[in-house]
Amino acid sequence: MKKRLLLLLMLLSAGMLHAQEFPVKGIVTNVDDKSGIPGVSIVEKGTMNGTTTDIDGKFQITVNPGAILEFRYIGMKTKEVSATKGKDLYVELSPDQIAVNEVVVTAMGIRKEKKSLGYAVQRVGSVELQDSKQNNLVNALQGKVAGVTVTNSGGAPGASSVIMIRGGNSLSGDNQPLFVVDGIPIDNSTENNPAIASSNRALDINPEDIASISILKGPAAAALYGIKAANGAVVITTKSGKAGKAQISYSGSASVDEVMSTPDIQMVYGQGTQMDDGSTNTSTTYSWAKDPLSASTPRYNNLKDFYKTAISQNHNLTYSAGTDKTSMYMSVGRLDQSGVIDHTNYDRTSVRLKADSKLKKNLNIGGSFNYVNSESDRTRQGSSNSGNFRSILSYPININMKDYLNEDGTQKFLPGVDDAPIDNPYWSAINNPINNRVDRLIGIGNISYNPFDFLNITYRLGTDMFFEKNKSIYASGSATYNNGYISEYAAFNQITTSTLLLNFNKSINDNNLALTVGNNVESSYYRKNYWTGQNFIEADFPGINNTESADRTVGQSSRRKRIVSLFGDFKYDWKSLVFFNMTGRVDKSSTLPKNNNVFFYPSFGVSVLPYDILQTTGNDFLSPLGISYWKIRATWAQVGKDAPPHVLITPMASATNSYTIDPGGFIHATYPTGNPGLKPEFTTSMEVGTDLRFFKNRLGLDFTYYKSKSEDQILFVRMPPSTSTYGGYLNAGTVKNSGIELVLNAKPVVAENFSWNIDLNFSKMKSWVTELPGTIEQVEESDSWAFNNIAEGAAFLDGPLFGIYGKTYLKDDNGNLLLDENGMVQVDPVQHRIGNRAPKWTLGLTNTMHYKNFTLSFLWDVSYGNDVLNGTEAALAYYGLSPTTLNRNTQTTFKGLMPTGEVDTNGDIVYTENTKAVTLDQAYYQDRYAAVGENFVEDGSWLRLRYVTLTYNLPDDLFKNKISNAQIYVTGRNLLLFTGYSGIDPEVNTIGAAVKGTGSIGIDNLGTPSTKGFDIGVRLSF
Repeated sequence: MKKRLLLLLMLLSAGMLHAQEFPVKGIVTNVDDKSGIPGVSIVEKGTMNGTTTDIDGKFQITVNPGAILEFRYIGMKTKEVSATKGKDLYVELSPDQIAVNEVVVTAMGIRKEKKSLGYAVQRVGSVELQDSKQNNLVNALQGKVAGVTVTNSGGAPGASSVIMIRGGNSLSGDNQPLFVVDGIPIDNSTENNPAIASSNRALDINPEDIASISILKGPAAAALYGIKAANGAVVITTKSGKAGKAQISYSGSASVDEVMSTPDIQMVYGQGTQMDDGSTNTSTTYSWAKDPLSASTPRYNNLKDFYKTAISQNHNLTYSAGTDKTSMYMSVGRLDQSGVIDHTNYDRTSVRLKADSKLKKNLNIGGSFNYVNSESDRTRQGSSNSGNFRSILSYPININMKDYLNEDGTQKFLPGVDDAPIDNPYWSAINNPINNRVDRLIGIGNISYNPFDFLNITYRLGTDMFFEKNKSIYASGSATYNNGYISEYAAFNQITTSTLLLNFNKSINDNNLALTVGNNVESSYYRKNYWTGQNFIEADFPGINNTESADRTVGQSSRRKRIVSLFGDFKYDWKSLVFFNMTGRVDKSSTLPKNNNVFFYPSFGVSVLPYDILQTTGNDFLSPLGISYWKIRATWAQVGKDAPPHVLITPMASATNSYTIDPGGFIHATYPTGNPGLKPEFTTSMEVGTDLRFFKNRLGLDFTYYKSKSEDQILFVRMPPSTSTYGGYLNAGTVKNSGIELVLNAKPVVAENFSWNIDLNFSKMKSWVTELPGTIEQVEESDSWAFNNIAEGAAFLDGPLFGIYGKTYLKDDNGNLLLDENGMVQVDPVQHRIGNRAPKWTLGLTNTMHYKNFTLSFLWDVSYGNDVLNGTEAALAYYGLSPTTLNRNTQTTFKGLMPTGEVDTNGDIVYTENTKAVTLDQAYYQDRYAAVGENFVEDGSWLRLRYVTLTYNLPDDLFKNKISNAQIYVTGRNLLLFTGYSGIDPEVNTIGAAVKGTGSIGIDNLGTPSTKGFDIGVRLSF
């Protein structure tokens, strides 16, 4: 009887306990693309009760009251969620940035475990890209990757950005990395026109289509890509369709932008030029009046008033679907970006279609199609004629620049200067437009076949082509071309790449072998037709047919290039504890002479996991120290580089060369003299590093030291006039790079409703020139000249690659100023090294905090020790608008040496301490002060709050589960900037990304000011 009663009580108790259990259902998705994740392990914490998600990422499980569910998936961060009766769970998993088994995309699209690599690679996910809210994906990388510097060329819509990895290697060639999309190299060139803010072609890629970006930093990482990857590679993987229920997603945002600031101008003196007799001529474009304006005279800050608030919008619609055999992804994006200058804009429409299919168990095919149309309206900038900033400086504060039309609708020029007028910037924005249109197509097809378990054969064919049309107009009635002028060009560019890969994999006991051999063929072709016309027959019709044939010019240029390559990648590992990797590539380039056009370069890398090895031996003395992972790596690599197209022979043209003593027939002044003796240049590099994780991956530390040497550079050198040529290419020059990189990942707080992640990137680098040919002591970059030719970018022998070469005051060997007989400073006729534009170190610090449905992410970005040439301030001083000129007409005595009028026994001039005072008048400021670049080199160190993004995930039940993954966000960009730089923004590159070699980074020259702004947006799925 007692046994029956006990059994009954046990059954009742079990029934009561069972009655307290309740079912929970939900879905687990990827935070990057909101797709369901199949196979996620779900366990009720502290029990053996568990389940997994289905193919759609959905699950159902019965749990006890107060249950906490653990969600685990390889390569994703583990997440714990409390279960509540009657409430469905929506769980997002994010990639584990410091996951031990993280897989990254490397060269040729080959996926490898990060722990097996002997070199440093950093991955940036789609959420990190989207947090910055940048339309140019290059700008989205700012501050996120150690050793990577990104510099925007200003606040104009569609402006280009320069990206460099670990400094620069080339004295006169391109120092930017290769861009790769889904295994196919794409073009990231920029049209070289210093007068406008041209776009770099990576701007065509819609950031919303990107799943992740892998940054391959050194020659070792990018060795298989060959020539174009000598400066590293940006490997982009786009989003794909996912198996499961079809999903439609929408994201949209509205943005407000305004200039960060404008330069301070003096508001005391108005229009005037100081004459020799002491009077003031008011018929001038200068602000050098001798006497201050009266209190009753209206004053106008024409510079500040010229810029407006810009409104932009961005919309993206995606469709994703798939089964276990077929997947498809389609997206449509539209960006309408207006500029802070009236009648400027950048519009982009993109369409992407990507599909993959498993035809058989061992046969897969796939492909993608991406069409992009972009159109922009621009204005002129920099030191060019009618550049809007320079034109503004020609308007004194007593003249209202907005009053620019006569009664008959013609342009009103500055009063009193009709003999040498300048175009009003408001009038130019309407009547002197520059329109650019690009139609781009990127098509990729691939097939993968596994004839055996140990063999995979993959073939990939891709093409990247774009058509570009550009039209630039000066309307009739303009100051520069009074009767009108039109310039147009139509360009076509295509890169076609064919890649065949044979992948072998074999395991023998504890030894794992992998071998990839392949063939790569890349052909590129560029053609440009251009024509100009002036003196419109009908004044109101700007067109090439509206000009006389005698007033027209027409021309064409083209270039071709082909590279054929064979390569191999061998990997061996023992128990996934010790890894050895070796690569080799042979290139044959059409741009080099036949006897030097085939060249080979290898790489060797090793990676060891000491912590894991100790775990297998039982001698674990690292765990008590908190260490949960340790990797040591080292790599040596070499990569080759060929010449630009068509420099082996001297091209001919119909115009003679007037720049040299002997014109030399029909050699055009813009063409270099051919050199049939060129050979490839080589960059040799090594790097060592270590990767440590502590406290079960709560803290990660990655350290890298690297150095490289680029020798026998294919260098463009300008020649003296006596050589009958203006320049040519030769193999000469050596550049050395070295640096350290530190990447820190930390999770200070991981709680039920709150988590905090920290990502820190630190880099310290040095690019130094150790050899130059002959007696050359610097390599100048003439495309980077600042206002009034006061300075330019240059590389210096035994000095920095990114130096500044400019005018200084005349000094003796001890640094004393050598004055003239009147006590006035003198401009040295010889230029000197006056600065280094490269930062001594950079740092990026990203914080991401999650609290319930809220996410806050913000990035602090630091650059220290970089010089900036403030050419804009030089122009302000020249025109008399700089506050520096407020001491005009006062006297000062320069501390220096002045000639006595005597010579010593050696025939040298005798100097004495200066005692004469001079007047700081217009002549001093224009001919001495504003003519010396040294006066305008400033420390450009800065600390900025790059962005702040606050996101709120709306509950699914708010929309009765008809809309999922709904979120709203607000972003602020460039909200805070702390710097001692007197200009608008020390992160500047006015002349743009097209300038090769030392470039124009750190040169501030009358460009559109940088902007700050706010975005508000929404994301949701159906």
